[in-house]
Amino acid sequence: MAECLEQLGLRRLDTDRVAREVVEPGTEGLRRLVAEFGPAVLLADDSLDRKRLAQIVFADAEKRERLERILHPLIWERVETFLKDCKSRGDHSVTEVPLLFENQRRSTFDTVWVVATTPELQKHRLAERNQWSDAEIESRIASQMPLKEKIQLADQVLMNTDTLDALCAQVDKLWSRLESGAIS
Repeated sequence: MAECLEQLGLRRLDTDRVAREVVEPGTEGLRRLVAEFGPAVLLADDSLDRKRLAQIVFADAEKRERLERILHPLIWERVETFLKDCKSRGDHSVTEVPLLFENQRRSTFDTVWVVATTPELQKHRLAERNQWSDAEIESRIASQMPLKEKIQLADQVLMNTDTLDALCAQVDKLWSRLESGAIS
């Protein structure tokens, strides 16, 4: 959805991408992860072994919380900088935040759109995109707020059960209604 809005001229920030950036080699984020979880989370080139870290944190809720306490402040610092920059320039923006409600950050944004799909399609797409096992998929989904709850908290909901073009058509329509003042 965010890429559809970006095509309409909105500035875009993907917090999943930011999460990768804050743990690149030489960053404070990576240093903190190694201090917390040990050098076993590093690959031979001193980059983060994401698969190993995921095995650690998705098997233990307390370790996942420790990971979040390290990464989330770094990520949100970047989000806040991006939003301030957009506001100062008068730019419309979209920020992709998978854990928005879980992190109690709803109030950071003027409006929240949730992209929903069926549980079966969600699992299929995760398996295809990430080459995750069923167990890995289930642990990721279980670590998040149920989609039904996110839908209830959203200002707008888009269904993503078809192609990207079909999703972009929904986005175009919704964006037009928002710009015209038909919805807030």
